[in-house]
Amino acid sequence: MKSLINLLFKPNQKINKNEEFILIFLIISLVGLIAILDYFTGSEIRFGLMYVIPILLSASINRRFGFIIAIVTALLALSMDLYLQHYSDRHIYYIWELITRGTIFTLVAHLRSNLMYFILRESELARTDHPTGAMNLRAFSEQLETEIYRASRYCCPLTIAYIDIDNFKTINDTLGHSEGDRVLCAVVATIK
Repeated sequence: MKSLINLLFKPNQKINKNEEFILIFLIISLVGLIAILDYFTGSEIRFGLMYVIPILLSASINRRFGFIIAIVTALLALSMDLYLQHYSDRHIYYIWELITRGTIFTLVAHLRSNLMYFILRESELARTDHPTGAMNLRAFSEQLETEIYRASRYCCPLTIAYIDIDNFKTINDTLGHSEGDRVLCAVVATIK
């Protein structure tokens, strides 16, 4: 349940395959639950907006799954309308509802998956030094905090290596920042 909530409100968190399988099962169950509630409440209460929640969750996992759930929920909502006969015998209303719901639901899935992509991309860019591709101070601090916690939890020593590039300031000042960036890239490539 915590992963499901994190998926909605903390989009920069990555999930592993086991969590993904469980989340997919929960999302499909949620779609089924909403359809059952839609069925049992009849035409008095409409559940169209509730179908957006599993669409948002599924699009957070991946775009294709978001589109699949969007289409499935649009078809489920249509089947509930047909069964409960929300409209008259005129089929144009049902076709219109399917087109509008399908469009809106797939648009929601598309927007959510794009939002997830850009948030993850910006999160990675915010933790990476652009010229070298190495971790920047923010990423280093986060990783250090994790390692300190792990070392204290398992009562293990923690070692931090510090590297100083001799005469780097001189290289930067005399040969320019582009040459300094090349030196940094060479050092990072050697370390990796």
